[in-house]
Amino acid sequence: TAMLNDLEQCVELTVESLFDDLEEAPPAVSSLSAAHEAIELGYATIRALPWIFGIIALLVIVSLLTT
Repeated sequence: TAMLNDLEQCVELTVESLFDDLEEAPPAVSSLSAAHEAIELGYATIRALPWIFGIIALLVIVSLLTT
């Protein structure tokens, strides 16, 4: 009977009521946004690699021409 009462109380819960006591976002949401930011940073770094290698190649060519 106690188990059935607990189950009925769980059915009535909403997501908002679970986090009413928290002042900030639940950890899963925070870590999800942090993971999204890390992935975006990784994509930006990968997109920048050709430019970085190009600048390094240019610096090597200029240093070889000036010596």
